[in-house]
Amino acid sequence: CDILFVHSDADNLTRADKVELIRKSIEELRDEDVVVPEFVCLIPVRELEAWLLFDEKLIRKAASNSSGRRALNLPRLSSMEKLASPKERLHELIREASGKTGRRLKQLNISIAVQRIAEYADDFSPLRKLKAFQEFESDLRKSIGYQKP
Repeated sequence: CDILFVHSDADNLTRADKVELIRKSIEELRDEDVVVPEFVCLIPVRELEAWLLFDEKLIRKAASNSSGRRALNLPRLSSMEKLASPKERLHELIREASGKTGRRLKQLNISIAVQRIAEYADDFSPLRKLKAFQEFESDLRKSIGYQKP
């Protein structure tokens, strides 16, 4: 790969502390002659799933119910990173969005639906309001040498 994305939740550490832990781990690998490409740290405040809570249409599509009408009550963008359990909340929303009940609901593959949200997303720009996403995007731009026009 050309760029390695290293994901780690903050886990009650500051972003700087978490980045330093990752950098040290990468350097240890390189000291052992392991070829490690350019890397970018992906460190959400809580869990990465919080970043997937921004678009109701994407959640419905990932739950295979694009035409669903039931209100999903997504968290506000400003409070996403403060959610106690974003992964659980996302899973609940996928179940609700699916419109399935009983046996059909039990057969719903939540993990696949979570992956689909990220795959279907064309525009992550709403997440630019989140500090952790801004830092990720800035680090990514630096690693690829992107300069804003």
